[in-house]
Amino acid sequence: RIEEEAGARRARRRGARPPSMFFPDLRRLAALGRRPATRAAAACAVAALLAACGGGGGAPAGNGPDPTASTPGGGSSTPTSPTPATPTTPSMSTLDAVRLAQQASFGPNEALVADIAGQGAAAWVAGQITRTGSRYTLGGSDAVHRSSGAFCGDGADDNCWRDNFTGIPLLWEFYRNAIGQPDQLRQRVAWALQQILVVSDREVFGTYGLRNYQNRLLELAFGNYREVLRAVTLSPVMGDYLNHVNNHYNAPNENYARELLQLFAIGTCELQPDGSFVGGSCKPTYNNDTVRAYAYALTGWTYPAGGSASGGCWPRGTNCRYYGGLMTALPAFRDPAERRLLSGVTVPAGSTADQALNAVLDSLMAHPSMAPFIGRQLIQHLVSSNPSPAYVQRVSQAFTAGRHTAGGQTFGQGQRGDLAATVAAVLLDEEARGAPPRSPGARL
Repeated sequence: RIEEEAGARRARRRGARPPSMFFPDLRRLAALGRRPATRAAAACAVAALLAACGGGGGAPAGNGPDPTASTPGGGSSTPTSPTPATPTTPSMSTLDAVRLAQQASFGPNEALVADIAGQGAAAWVAGQITRTGSRYTLGGSDAVHRSSGAFCGDGADDNCWRDNFTGIPLLWEFYRNAIGQPDQLRQRVAWALQQILVVSDREVFGTYGLRNYQNRLLELAFGNYREVLRAVTLSPVMGDYLNHVNNHYNAPNENYARELLQLFAIGTCELQPDGSFVGGSCKPTYNNDTVRAYAYALTGWTYPAGGSASGGCWPRGTNCRYYGGLMTALPAFRDPAERRLLSGVTVPAGSTADQALNAVLDSLMAHPSMAPFIGRQLIQHLVSSNPSPAYVQRVSQAFTAGRHTAGGQTFGQGQRGDLAATVAAVLLDEEARGAPPRSPGARL
């Protein structure tokens, strides 16, 4: 620090600007790469069960000069073999490796930065997509909903409520996974999904159910967004949180239908692929009649079997509250009428609950606003708070095509909504890699 300050004073005397003032964040990021354990950057916090913080800035894919190189172009001074067994991995600057670690993990340490720089961005992302390991295991069991009496009654442990009905045990495990587990990108994407598809222990009481929900997001982090929406819709935790469990066709609760459209799938305004408004101004994607149609289409689901209550299950004919599995169809509560949805999709009269759910998912996945709506949020959670329209459009193309190619790697299965392709497009874009931008596009 003394040397830097002295250098700055000398530079000012010469009328020059000290190098660190051009990009004030670069010195901090480089310092992070030298610290042995900055993964505690995960310790930023929580809305609902978990919350967002941290991240890097945006900027280009690529492969900057190797910091150990001795030649001007970044090439190594060590002679290369004339007949290499495998293609040479492009070099990547330490600074860009630190930025990718900020975007795709819970913070850089020396080993992670060396791993990323050695493999290159695309190869490292491809390897992370196949990584597993993180799970939530702490907290109580489903006994809280199998017991017909007061579970934390007289004589219970002092921590009974905390350990069996709140998200606190999962929060402890979140930090341990963030610091210690190798599937860093899977955790970051699951965390992003949890901030889009929110549930909370403020209104859902059952640690085992919250644990199931979070583990499912980890499993589906690189799956297809259609399957994410299906799993979330049928989660009894979400059914409780947004009131669509035991929804009867006589008077369906519209809460989940509205949030599904507004927050989970397409947003409130029709979007171009680059995230801008169609026609230059907000044209609503739906109205209240549309919400009603979706609410009717999603009637006829109850808790999975397994719960118990002292006064019996209510309403009569439904299953008691239980979070051990997916919601199950309840034909007596199912709306029998035809319902017209978005994207030209119709739920025929007499459809089963599962047939209606498939129609709902078809209508949302086909909607042109979904790709920029979800793609932009993933950019914001991983890379940049204010991505350019061109960046959003490139990510939207990957979401729509279900495939993305970069750095000699191909990501995705070619199905619309593929999250592996979408996340790769987010992290390997020219605005995410290379030197951080001078413009205010960094992640806040």
